[in-house]
Amino acid sequence: MNMDINVKEYMKSVNHDPLKSSDFNFCKFKYSDSKDKFNNNILVLFHGLGDNPTNFINFGKKISLPQTAIVALRAPFPIPFFDEGTGWYPSFDNYGELFTSSCPLRMQGLLKTREIVGRFVEVLVNKYKYDYRQIFFFGFSQGGTAALDAAIFGTKNAIGGVISISGYLLEEEKKMGVKECQQKWSIINKSVPIFITQGSSDDTISVKEAQDNAKFIKSLCGDFSHKIIQGKNHTMVSSQVETRAIMEFFSKFLHIRNVKLESMSNLYELSK
Repeated sequence: MNMDINVKEYMKSVNHDPLKSSDFNFCKFKYSDSKDKFNNNILVLFHGLGDNPTNFINFGKKISLPQTAIVALRAPFPIPFFDEGTGWYPSFDNYGELFTSSCPLRMQGLLKTREIVGRFVEVLVNKYKYDYRQIFFFGFSQGGTAALDAAIFGTKNAIGGVISISGYLLEEEKKMGVKECQQKWSIINKSVPIFITQGSSDDTISVKEAQDNAKFIKSLCGDFSHKIIQGKNHTMVSSQVETRAIMEFFSKFLHIRNVKLESMSNLYELSK
């Protein structure tokens, strides 16, 4: 039996350039190259309500993913009487009272964030030559909501994966239901890998609420990973159990170059 083998020169991976703020005049961010100097993936960080990119990029540096640059976006909406941080959609009125899901400003703001993140990703793809699957989102609480929303509805193709810590799609989206979401928005990235962690002692989102929210995401995108962390409140990653689960998720989807192999001369790729 004859078997044709195709031989071609091995194409080495591209090491993506550091991000320049001048290429993103529609948003603000903090950026850091991968610690190992191989920017083969990029992790986009979404801070929580009232936080800022500086705090979050320090978290990105701490977990130190291999061959992964990090960029912490600044949420676009100011918080009344609070200059230290911002939000991903309007959350307070001018008296400091929280908006409820009946306030249209929340969804309008989230749609604006979705547009900004979509534009950000397109610059990563078109100017910096990242593949969509080399781009990852990570967000906490309201930042998790923004990360999930943008990953599912806001990018032209499915990204490499999204992790949300104690954050779900906005209640308004859940009330719309799957059918209305499909009719209203042309993009639903059903194949994006999703991982959400939730504290069993969260005083902001109960486990029951979290499970209901997870059911809606499952109805939109199919099966995904949802892990309850025993004893955890509504806080960022702090335990070894949660950290290990997050790193296991990344290990499945990060694109890792074989740098030693690429350094060899006269390297060829065989295929049938």
